[in-house]
Amino acid sequence: MLFGVGLGLLSSILFNISYLVQHKALDGGPSVDATHPLRSLGELFRAPAWLWGGLLGLIGTVIYTLALNYAPLSLVQAFLAGGLILTVPLAMFISNHKPTRREVIGAGLMAGALILFAFGTAVDGPENAFDVGGLALLVGGTLLLTMALTVVGFRQKRVEAIGLAAGLLHGASDAMFNALVGIAHNGLIALLKSPWTWICAVTSLGAFYLLQKAFKDGTTKPVVVIALMTAATNLTAIGAGLLVFDDPLGTNTFWSAVHLAAFGLVAYAGWLLASVQAVIEKGKA
Repeated sequence: MLFGVGLGLLSSILFNISYLVQHKALDGGPSVDATHPLRSLGELFRAPAWLWGGLLGLIGTVIYTLALNYAPLSLVQAFLAGGLILTVPLAMFISNHKPTRREVIGAGLMAGALILFAFGTAVDGPENAFDVGGLALLVGGTLLLTMALTVVGFRQKRVEAIGLAAGLLHGASDAMFNALVGIAHNGLIALLKSPWTWICAVTSLGAFYLLQKAFKDGTTKPVVVIALMTAATNLTAIGAGLLVFDDPLGTNTFWSAVHLAAFGLVAYAGWLLASVQAVIEKGKA
């Protein structure tokens, strides 16, 4: 399990650098037009900086997949969010940024939450078994909410709604990805025959598009976009781990309560640390 959460932290570093590089590449760069998705995709792939960010994200996805073979989804996702702590020293180094009180509190809460997971945690690895009905309900509800937010975002030009929708789809995709890790143990044929493979592919593409759209349209509101996207992803994926995959909270009632509170701290700390991510993205204090 320790190896699994360590991989989660490593994937977090890659994901966050990937997001920031792609966000920066879209500032005055390629267009993301909902009415011309193929043309938009072509423009993205012709942008070298955006491609480098995408490559880092792809490597992060591979490492994230490996992590799910060693630790439960909820813990991997918590430590994935925990990588945001590293954005504080990174902003100090890149942008000569003096951490704000909000960011220091966020880093402290995140570190404290992760330390709590070191105690009273079951040592068994994940089984990746899941409640089919529960996963269907989660994905279905997420898709409906995402569609509603997307309509609001596009019609009213509310980039906050688009960022939130992107995060929800990312969280749902992470949940299905965890299910596919277990299904893959039965072989490639089982993976290809599973409807979750194709549903996950569609939601991942949707999350990808909405995230790029939010990055492109939200260049003046990077803190809001990053905060909403990160919070929605973490809450959806961690919730799926606990409710759909029956991830163990703790070895007894006391530690279960402690870990439940720690998951809440992870989500809140991620929100507080959004501002320092924006500082790195802008490249200035």
